Amino acid sequence: MLFEKTLLNKQIVKVLSGAVLMGAVAAPASANYQLPDEVGEGEIIIVPKAGLSDADLQNILEKHDAEVDVAPQKARGAKQMKQALRANLVKVPKKKRDKIAKELNANPHIEYAEVNRLVELESITANDPKQSWHLKKMNLPEAWTKSKGNGVVVAVLDTGVNKNHEDLKANLLPGYNVVSKNTDVTDSNGHGTKVAGVVAAVSNNNKGVTSIAWDAKVLPVKISNRSDGVASLFDIARALTWAADNGADIANVSYMISDSSTVKGAAKYFHDKGGLVVAAAGNQGKSLTCTDNPYVITVGATTSSDGKASFSNYGKCLDVSAPGQGLATTTKSGYGSGTGTSFAAPATAGVLALLKAANPKMSNKELESLLENNADNSMFSGSYSTKFGYGRIDAAAALRDSVYVPDPEPELDQTAPEVSITSPKQDSEVKGLFSVNVNATDNEAVKKVELYFAGQRIGADFSSPYSFSVDSKTVADGEHALTAIATDTAGNVTETSNHYVMVKNAEIEVTPDPEPEVPGDGNAPTVSFLSPDVTVTQSQQLNVKIDAKDSDGIEKVELYFRGRLVKTLTSSPYSHTINISKMGAGYKTLQAIAYDTKGNSTATEVFNVMVDNTAPEPELPTEPEVPTEPEVPTEPEVPTEPEVPTDPEVPGVDTEAPYVQIMSPSAGSKNGGVLNVDVDAQDNVAVTKVELYFRGRKVQTKEAYPFEFSINISKLGEGEKTLRAVAYDAAGNVADTGDHKIYVDNSIDGTEPGEPTEPEVPTEPEVPTEPEVPTEPEVPTVPDDGVNPTVEILSPYADSTHSGELFIDVMAEDSDGIEKVEIYFRGRLVKTKTEYPYTHTINISKLSDGAKTLKAVAYDKQGNVTETPEMTIRTER
Repeated sequence: MLFEKTLLNKQIVKVLSGAVLMGAVAAPASANYQLPDEVGEGEIIIVPKAGLSDADLQNILEKHDAEVDVAPQKARGAKQMKQALRANLVKVPKKKRDKIAKELNANPHIEYAEVNRLVELESITANDPKQSWHLKKMNLPEAWTKSKGNGVVVAVLDTGVNKNHEDLKANLLPGYNVVSKNTDVTDSNGHGTKVAGVVAAVSNNNKGVTSIAWDAKVLPVKISNRSDGVASLFDIARALTWAADNGADIANVSYMISDSSTVKGAAKYFHDKGGLVVAAAGNQGKSLTCTDNPYVITVGATTSSDGKASFSNYGKCLDVSAPGQGLATTTKSGYGSGTGTSFAAPATAGVLALLKAANPKMSNKELESLLENNADNSMFSGSYSTKFGYGRIDAAAALRDSVYVPDPEPELDQTAPEVSITSPKQDSEVKGLFSVNVNATDNEAVKKVELYFAGQRIGADFSSPYSFSVDSKTVADGEHALTAIATDTAGNVTETSNHYVMVKNAEIEVTPDPEPEVPGDGNAPTVSFLSPDVTVTQSQQLNVKIDAKDSDGIEKVELYFRGRLVKTLTSSPYSHTINISKMGAGYKTLQAIAYDTKGNSTATEVFNVMVDNTAPEPELPTEPEVPTEPEVPTEPEVPTEPEVPTDPEVPGVDTEAPYVQIMSPSAGSKNGGVLNVDVDAQDNVAVTKVELYFRGRKVQTKEAYPFEFSINISKLGEGEKTLRAVAYDAAGNVADTGDHKIYVDNSIDGTEPGEPTEPEVPTEPEVPTEPEVPTEPEVPTVPDDGVNPTVEILSPYADSTHSGELFIDVMAEDSDGIEKVEIYFRGRLVKTKTEYPYTHTINISKLSDGAKTLKAVAYDKQGNVTETPEMTIRTER
């Protein structure tokens, strides 16, 4: 099983000398379970990164010299937490607790490790008689004319409640005990009954006390069975998720929990389900070293004179303040009062219930904004104070402000999030467990980020920073793709392109080459061309015949044309025909290499063959005096200097224009945000630059492969736009793709990109090398013969090793003619060739060492398709 970030799979394990995780036990937990005392064994809450398996987490814990107790503790509420948080409760000896937590926090595969500390009730016992000063202080009499909290459910996470109290029972819902895992919510301390009375005691009934939200309902969730009311962070987190899943609109937690990562995760779960969480700031009278928790409204306490209560904690995480001294409320046995931030918190929760009942369609953000923006801040200067937050809450002012007509519904958010994989780097090596970090942003909010590895979903992360743990041992060594998918709150989705990493888990065993059984004779084979005649100009097709001999036998003969391997011949006769009908005029090189069965090899000289597909000019008999004398006495003498791997330096000027094509986006496609353009450009010598034109204007120039461009089109209006790519070679020959039409679909109006200078757009490129009429297919009108084309990758060889550039040569033939040949590298379409030769060169100088895949797919003109088996080659820098 892989963890989701919102998956809480609670498991408790006793560790003899460290920390170890075990699976949850199905047997019910003891109803009288008690939390460990501070002097006894401690507990740590561990949240692994998304994607980490149970087994891998177990291995991480075992590295702390831990021993597993074969009789694990009974799990407290694991099942109901599985759809909420990814958290694991681990028991450790108290002496090692802090050290283990620190070490686990440093592990790259652990989101966080937090001591499951015990938190006390934030109340102070007072002898004051019951009183209701806080109701007038918060202007509740006016507020009740507009709302009494009808239809709102407030979950009170506390010590339980007196279900039979005369001023409570009519407003109580059936609750739950997360410690005992049953419905017994009997108040074991008395604190919970007091808190519930502040929120929603039955009011205006001529008895008892007056609450804040008269008509709201209280959902009691018991988080402590102890008589002192102490609860654990883990149980509070579980209670929040249970309440969120059982209809609570607001949750009150009268404990100091705003700085807990575990509770923050549970509060986010509650918040994402449309609820608000209120918590007490604490009663130590100290400054808190905390930052604002976006999913918890933290409340400090004030006095009847609007001063800060001496016991109330303060700091940057404080959101608002509320009365917290001597609040009249219900008790286990009748009526009394409550003092402390424990009662300032439910006073705030009650006011939120009034706001939500009056504004049921308001978002969490709007409700919190109403509460904070209308708080009374007359006791300090400015809009915020670390002593009071945004001020002491004022229910009437907030409700007065809430009667405004909300802003019109915003336009449908159609802006997709931006997402990228920040680590590991592209083409880097990984092994074992490795961490993946993803950056995702959105104009509104990112809902989740999912990660895929080698096509398999690893998990989802629902909060920033987005991080994952991936087990590379689940795939074979070699290159594999990571893909991240970000989804925003409006459902817009963005997926990264494949982000490749090289998995290297196995140590490569180096074995010596076997000794040859029979030593060779040491004599290299002989090899020579029987045809073509290099003194004769060639056109249409080049018929090559090679003579190769050796006493040990010929293993193979390789034929190179224009410096590229075009055919490997393994049996006599060693002959091959090359289609040169589409080539421009000029000298081309030809060479053969023969290998015998003992590994000896011989190469011919590099011959120059003149190719000219144009119709010959009629010869004018201007020189009848010398009709028999040949005019090219030196022609047969071939230059002895090899000129591999490119065309030789030969007489004449390079007139062959480069090849250029826009690979992506496809014509007619809809695009938004950032437009990524991939251009393929090739030349018989070299491409010197590629210019990209957008909407008729030159926007970028690339002088080296890969010819990839990015254009921000997020501010452009909808409509058809044109792309055009122009490629130049070293001789000044130019090729132009022509207009490539796409469609821009952005809903946001804005200024268009800057105005680059108007390019000197080349006129229609001269293509002297293109023949007027292709010779194939020979019989275009013949019906489909039903025969698939033949296709073979001639170069490179399977399992061969390459660096720098990878030259790919594909042979494809069909009786109906070849429509196109697609070349796939690393599982991606990198080139589509519609004319012979079906060759392509890829820059592999930046790729990491390791195995890569190669495949070719041929289509004939009748739609029949054949693909080669996937070939593996290796690259090295």
